[in-house]
Amino acid sequence: MMKVTVYSIGDVALGEHFIATIASPERHTILPLSAYVERMARKYDAPDAPTALEMAWEEFQNIDANRRVPDGGRSLMTGDLAKVDIEGQSSTWWICCTIGWGQTVEPALEVQNFGR
Repeated sequence: MMKVTVYSIGDVALGEHFIATIASPERHTILPLSAYVERMARKYDAPDAPTALEMAWEEFQNIDANRRVPDGGRSLMTGDLAKVDIEGQSSTWWICCTIGWGQTVEPALEVQNFGR
């Protein structure tokens, strides 16, 4: 069982750090943790972190009036983060990229740029 906690870029940070919304596994920006809004955690029966993240992606999409995300927030978008906790093991951090997810580092107190 894997627990995925979603972190969305906050509205203020999104405006100030637009570059953070353009991301790939090799080239991305991680904002300070305070720039993200921690959203709900969900548990998934998945064989690995990438599969759990794809399940979270599907669940956190506002498709139409009949299908809303579990916490009532916005859909996941490029630049958002997810923390994956694997039972009995460690946690990993992932960034939502233009295509798929890329493993990254835990947010720190300062902006962290990779490949820029």
